[in-house]
Amino acid sequence: VNSAYDFDGSNDYISRVSNFSDPLYNLDEGSISIWFKTLSNQSPSVVQSLLYFGSQSAKNDKLVLRAPQRDFSPLFFAVAEDNSTIPGQNHLLQMGYNPAGQINILDNIWHHAVILTGNGDNSIYIDGIKMNEIYNTGDSSTNAFTNIFTSESFVIGAERRWDQSANLDFFFNGKIDDVAIWNRALTSSEIQELYAGN
Repeated sequence: VNSAYDFDGSNDYISRVSNFSDPLYNLDEGSISIWFKTLSNQSPSVVQSLLYFGSQSAKNDKLVLRAPQRDFSPLFFAVAEDNSTIPGQNHLLQMGYNPAGQINILDNIWHHAVILTGNGDNSIYIDGIKMNEIYNTGDSSTNAFTNIFTSESFVIGAERRWDQSANLDFFFNGKIDDVAIWNRALTSSEIQELYAGN
């Protein structure tokens, strides 16, 4: 984490243009690994985005990873598929975890998170430990990753808002490092290796 990027929660982000030939596009399973550090006084009632992949237009077509997601979960993963010209909320999967008795990630300490989907056991791992997942939409067997309509934008530290003409919002306040994405679900031993290796 010595080469981590610092995000100010106001206007910092990293982005690249994506398209339909992007190897990340149209996957119904995959894994995301990310190291991050929030502020010690971070409120769980706000929304901050770690990662965004999807539409650059005013459509609700996206993959998002947030920390936190208001009071629903300290870490939140969602996939929405909506190709209409009218903004909507067609979510395929909304997954978080119940923080009670589990790891607090809003504490100004480095944490490693892994999201797995499409393996019949959608999962969230924090610091090598599998969390007790909760769902707003979908369940543990929902196949949803980047199998959405559009592939136009990849952003770290913020996300595009369908209700704000796809302008960037939900800026992350903290540090992010070692973002990695796979086109398959990692094994628990692979996750342990990633956590131990940093």
